[in-house]
Amino acid sequence: YSAEYTRHNAALGRVDASFTQSMSVLAAYGVSLAAMVGLFKGTLVAAMEQEAAEKKLATALGYTSIALIEQANALQRSTASSDDEIIAAQAALAMYIKDEAQVKAVTQAVLDFAAAKGMDLVSASELVAKTLGGETNALARHGIEVRGAEGSTERLTSVTECLTRV
Repeated sequence: YSAEYTRHNAALGRVDASFTQSMSVLAAYGVSLAAMVGLFKGTLVAAMEQEAAEKKLATALGYTSIALIEQANALQRSTASSDDEIIAAQAALAMYIKDEAQVKAVTQAVLDFAAAKGMDLVSASELVAKTLGGETNALARHGIEVRGAEGSTERLTSVTECLTRV
């Protein structure tokens, strides 16, 4: 009886060890699966934000601007701003400035201005756009005086130069 008990007890110990090892492996798979789901979710959210920003830009301009999207992608690599933020800023500019070349020309200056003033990029771009496309100088309270009529190339040049000096 004692030998049989010892044999069964040893077998039960092996089953217990095997079960514990199996549970450890399953737990590791669970952690890996959770990490993969998190990664896919983050990627999906980023793609959705990118698409939303591009749609805003296309709506503001009236067409999809590959040049502005490419500029945002390039600026992302050399600034602290994401391409989504840059595209959103370009969209805010395009609400007032319907010219792709002008939006492209002023985007870098807006990035520099936002960084210098500690502002978020979209707010900075809205101030700049209102100054470029409107009769009032929304940048005056930041010490920036501009020249030229609303929507003019002279005004764009003036704003861009002033923002670069900030």
